[in-house]
Order: sequence, then structure tokens, then C-alpha cells
Amino acid sequence: MATTSILTRAARGSLSHRAITRISSSQPKRGAAVLAETQNALHGQQLDHTAFKFHHPVATANLWPEEFWRSIPVYENVPAEQFISYRWGIKNTVEGKFKLYQFLKAVVPDEIPFDKAGTRTQNKEDFLVDVIGGISSSTMAIRITPYVLSRINWKDPRNDPVFSQFIPLKSKFIPDHPKLTLDSLHETADSPVLGLVHRYPDKALFLVFAYIEANPQLQDIVISGGDSYYLQPEQIKSIGSRLIDIPHVRRFRYASKGLAVAPGRLIDPEDGWADALIEVSNKAKKAGKSMALHTHFNHPNEFSWVTEMAAQRLHEAGVTVRNQSVLLKGVNDNVDTMSTLLRSLANNNVIPYYVYICDMVKMNEHRRTTLQAMLDLEAQLLGSIAGFMMPKFVVDLPGGGGKRPGSTFTSYDRKTGVSKFVAPAVTASGGVGSGREKKPQVFEYYDPIEPAE
Repeated sequence: MATTSILTRAARGSLSHRAITRISSSQPKRGAAVLAETQNALHGQQLDHTAFKFHHPVATANLWPEEFWRSIPVYENVPAEQFISYRWGIKNTVEGKFKLYQFLKAVVPDEIPFDKAGTRTQNKEDFLVDVIGGISSSTMAIRITPYVLSRINWKDPRNDPVFSQFIPLKSKFIPDHPKLTLDSLHETADSPVLGLVHRYPDKALFLVFAYIEANPQLQDIVISGGDSYYLQPEQIKSIGSRLIDIPHVRRFRYASKGLAVAPGRLIDPEDGWADALIEVSNKAKKAGKSMALHTHFNHPNEFSWVTEMAAQRLHEAGVTVRNQSVLLKGVNDNVDTMSTLLRSLANNNVIPYYVYICDMVKMNEHRRTTLQAMLDLEAQLLGSIAGFMMPKFVVDLPGGGGKRPGSTFTSYDRKTGVSKFVAPAVTASGGVGSGREKKPQVFEYYDPIEPAE
């Protein structure tokens, strides 16, 4: 059996009356320079989202549930029909630091809480400096949909679990782990052809049909890379049909954050993406094969009635939807949040499939948890969540070891933070199996290093 993934780059309180301390930028001169640079770059620039005023909002009868996005000033005149429109969402997506700066300037209050206790505040200018500094230092591209922006509490963005996933703050960065590599998952070495990753005897990440057709051990294919949401409906159908026609391919899945970040598309009557997905799913079933959508929710605040309607449409059509979460420090690394997330998924007929420990990625160390934290969370959830709602808690091992349950380590030194795993499917030579006896390779995972006080 084999898995492949098609790479498709083309085509989320008010302050109390306690003592409050104002937090300023730790580097005011540099911060002012960064802010000035951004302001100068914006000067005279025409943006689709300039001034965040929308043309000719259409009056509508109150036929929809709560229009939560209207609480944000820039969306206060946007009717539901427009908000769920994928075309409108793409046009008004905030992309790049200049557009984000302009959006934040319009929605962030003059003073915001700095910490969860609300005993300290930060002014808007210093907050904007922090954001722009974070973007400038980060490897993460900024592309945020109106839906995601509407799920953030803009009265307290620093402590919001959706905000922290999509918008970096320089003040939260800590030094990268010394064992970090640019290709920590070893996907470059596992790619036999451009756009394809093949790590296991029965698994591969694909873009090249010829390779799949020539390798009958590949039975499980993942359409990924970038996001399948960027594919046009006809491309969804074309890729799916071709995979169905390959005799040895038994299962395939489209990987997309779309249900989490732009669910309106799936209920937009003017868009055919959901129709295409449903058509491929039905065609696969008739051929005795299975197709699924793999999505990516990390926090219950990402759900709304729009999500529920979108998920229900797929459920009624018989489309299998699975979720893969990432364990993120300060976002979902506690029992209450994770259990609520799992129940939200199950209530929307989305299968909680995996919870990954956060990968070692550049400028991402502040989001990582220890392996022990993941094991403790899993242990506390077991027995309190129905078995079919309980995901696998896994480590995607650095160095190309693939996914292993966190509890399967062969050794774990809590003091050094080094754990070791054996991946039987990956040989010491790094190959994907050639029939010769080879020793399984040992892979190491490293807990984050807590910065000195």
C-alpha cells in the first residue's frame, strides 16, 4: 500500500481596574524605523482593500444566523451573501505586511492588553511595530482571509488563539533550536522527482502522474502542496478522475485548510469547488475506491455557523472529512481547549485524525511544546473523549523518519529534551525498501529550549 501527495502550487475583555502597566517597544528607535518604512511604502499605493470600504453593499433581509463579522469596523456593512462569496473573499484577502498594517491600523484599539491577566497594556503604534518586526523576521508568508480575520478578538489580539496562528509578533520570538535544519522533515532527499516526496514503501507525496503509474506499490495519494483550495473545480475533477483510473491507486485525499479558513466557498452558490469535490467522491465510490478531504483546525474559535453549513453540505453528500491539528503552545495545549476542539470536529462530522507536535521550523520555536506536554495532554484526554473522537498524537520525525505516535519513543531524557524513535519502514540507508535486509533507522526529536530568564 502507498501514499502520495500531489503538490498543487499552481494551479482567530476589556481591561479590569487593577494596576495597569503600559508596555512599549523594546527597541523604540528600530521600531519607529520599521513603522516609518511601512508607512512610506504605503504612501500613494493603491490597494484593493484601500481604506477598507466596500463598494455598494447589498441590503439583505435578516435570513442568516448571527453576522459575527459585522462587529469588525471594516466589515460592518458586508451582508452575509457577500461575506460567504469566495470571489469576494479572495479580493479582500489581506496579503503582505503593507495590507496587514493598513487593516490592523483600522481595527486595533489605541490600547490593548499585553498579557492575559490584563495588568499591562500596549499602545497601537508599539503593537504595529511588533507585528511588522515579526513579519520581517519570519519565514511565514502573510495571506489571511476575511473569515480568519473575523474570528479574531481585536480588543485583545496579542492573546487571541487565532491571531497567534496567523500573525507573528517579534516580541514572542525565541532563538531557534541549534538542531534545526532547513529541511527538517527531509523531504528534499525523499523526492525522486520534482514535486514528489516518497518516504515509505507505500507512501509518497506526488505531482507527477507518471511516477505514480510506474510504481504499483503506491496505493494512497495525497493532493497537497500549497493548498488544494487553489485548484479550480475542473482541476479537482481532472486530478481525481486520473487517479481513479490508475488501477493500483485505492485511496486519495485532497489536503486543504479551506474548510477552516474560507468555509463560505463550500456553500457559495456561485462557486463550483464543492460540487467538483462531491462529484469526484461519488465517482471514486462507484469505482470501489475512497476519496477524502483532509483539513486543518487548531482551535474551536475557528468554527462558526458558516463552518457548520459547509461541513454539513459535505456530510450530506457523503464526503469523508478528516482533521489534522498541530499542537501549539498557548493555543491548544490544554485539556479544555483540545477537548472542545475535538468535540467541535465530531459535532460537524469531521474525523479528528492526527494531532502533530509542532515541527522544528525557523522562527517557530515559541510555538513548540515538549514531547512530555503532548503525552500528558493525550493521557488526560483518554477516557474523557469517545474513542472514535480521539486522534493520534504523533511526531513527524526530523530527518525523514515520518509520523510516529509520541508514546512510541525508545528513550526520552526529560533533562536534555532528547527523545529517540525507531521507524521500521525507513532503513538506515534512507531508502524506501529494496528487498534487502537493513536496520531500521533511529531518529531524534528535540524539545524546545526554554530561554534564560
